Amino acid sequence: MPSTSSFGIDDEEDTQFDSPEDEIAHYRDKYRQAIEMLSDTRAELEEFQQSSKELEDEMEQELAANDKQQADLREKIKRLEQEKDEWKNKHIALQKMHSSTTSAMQREMDNLRSERDKTLVALRDLEMGNDELERNERHVDYLHVPTGADRS
Repeated sequence: MPSTSSFGIDDEEDTQFDSPEDEIAHYRDKYRQAIEMLSDTRAELEEFQQSSKELEDEMEQELAANDKQQADLREKIKRLEQEKDEWKNKHIALQKMHSSTTSAMQREMDNLRSERDKTLVALRDLEMGNDELERNERHVDYLHVPTGADRS
């Protein structure tokens, strides 16, 4: 017949006692064993509950730390996104300003080239006029040069 409990009750019906005192002593011993086993089990249960509580507390602290870290990282991401947007806006503004400045400088350069071309044309016309005057003056001087008969 299989054992009915873990503390040794086996075939109790077949146990024969010489006296009622032996039977009482036997059951007292069984009772003490059961009490000791119960005490050991309670101690193990308390130890298990204590270690479970410690583990739970540790896990809750870890979870709280992870939650805080996650919140910090979310805040950092939010701040970096804002910073990125600010830099992007600055970049766009600088690109617009650069484009505007480049366009203004290009217009100024075109105006200066046009003025230079006009000045070069005016200078050329002036030089041609000057050359014409010098030629005319030489021609006049040539015409007024005294000949041998005029010298006497």
